[in-house]
Amino acid sequence: METPSGALTDRQQRFVFEYLKDQNAGAAAGHAGHAARSRASQAGELMQSAAVRECIGIEMASLVGELRLLAMDRVKKRVRAAD
Repeated sequence: METPSGALTDRQQRFVFEYLKDQNAGAAAGHAGHAARSRASQAGELMQSAAVRECIGIEMASLVGELRLLAMDRVKKRVRAAD
């Protein structure tokens, strides 16, 4: 995952990946390898990063697009089955 504003670190990329699962920044920070005692502050810092937020936005838009395609495919299959 790279953003136009620069590459993310491995840990930032992992945070983004984990954040996309359930939009829980604290849990994502933990899964990305941050210690339990600093998880909340790291999550806050990561969410303040423009590059991280930009990457999350790009990935979320991509996921929404994929979901729309899947939904349209299912609708088409149901319409064909109903004919």
